[in-house]
Amino acid sequence: MEKCSAAASVGFSGSAIALISAAESQLFFFFIPIIAMTNKRQLKKMISDVCTALIVECVAQSTYEHDLLREDAANLLHAVLFTHDDFIRRVSHPEPGMPARKYYDNLIEQFNTQIAEYIDQLNSLGAEK
Repeated sequence: MEKCSAAASVGFSGSAIALISAAESQLFFFFIPIIAMTNKRQLKKMISDVCTALIVECVAQSTYEHDLLREDAANLLHAVLFTHDDFIRRVSHPEPGMPARKYYDNLIEQFNTQIAEYIDQLNSLGAEK
């Protein structure tokens, strides 16, 4: 399994599951692709699952990494929580005048891009010692 980078996560629209390597405390993600979004509830669940995994990993790193800057970890937590709320709201209220399928495909792509940035930030937090 490879360390996740922005290029690896963009383009997938699915749920992510976080795994922590025992040998090194790095964050690994693998994606379970969702072929078609069946309903809003499943999309909201996917967004919540991914954000929860990021929050858990960030809290774990800030707890066990003594050299980690707590302010950077707190800022990342705040950003993930804000992103979670933003995307959940955007799922509930699609943009008028735009075809639904196109809107949700675009939403999933934006979410994956944002999460990839947060994963890179989280990995760099653990690397800065």
